[in-house]
Amino acid sequence: MKKNPFLIVENFISPLLCETIIRDLKIDTAFPTVGQDGNPKSTIFASRLNSTRVMHEFDSVVEEMESRYDTEYMATHNLMFEWYPTKYKPTQLKTDGFMQKRDEGWVRYNLIDFTGLIWLNDFNDKPDFDPYFEVFGGNLDFPMFDINFKPRRGTLIVFPTAPNFANSVAPVEIGSLTQIRLQIRSERPYEFDKTQFEMNPDNWNLI
Repeated sequence: MKKNPFLIVENFISPLLCETIIRDLKIDTAFPTVGQDGNPKSTIFASRLNSTRVMHEFDSVVEEMESRYDTEYMATHNLMFEWYPTKYKPTQLKTDGFMQKRDEGWVRYNLIDFTGLIWLNDFNDKPDFDPYFEVFGGNLDFPMFDINFKPRRGTLIVFPTAPNFANSVAPVEIGSLTQIRLQIRSERPYEFDKTQFEMNPDNWNLI
């Protein structure tokens, strides 16, 4: 049986740690930067202490990641704590390690083989809404697969940085989204081989 190309680990970090990180970043007092189009932009924070906490947990999934992608883990770049405020709107698709050039298509520009994302908020579209820890919107969209993932607090998702996995964060309608981005490098540059994976999203076990 072929594998799902997404590695999903629910309850990767605890709700308490999610709340601690949001409080440490002082998200409740942050003011969004506004772009030339008048829309709020995402902001990147750094946190050495919380990076250490998260990487301690990440050690437990390295073996599973290596097995799924038939690769050898090398290192993770500095963690980025990303904040997407209310009314954020995406500007373009992106994939860590690749950039899209007008005449050349997707071109590799950095030694990043996998992306990991950890959501610190829960998606909620119900009236009983907590704007501090919940978000309406902010789905992780993969247009090339026509799928999206709703934020789920404490869940880790890992996927290759190949152009197939170009993604964007959907508009944030209510509340704000905070997530942690891990840029992961393997011992050898990873080349995504779709023949090794189940490529029909209907057959994936997604959250």
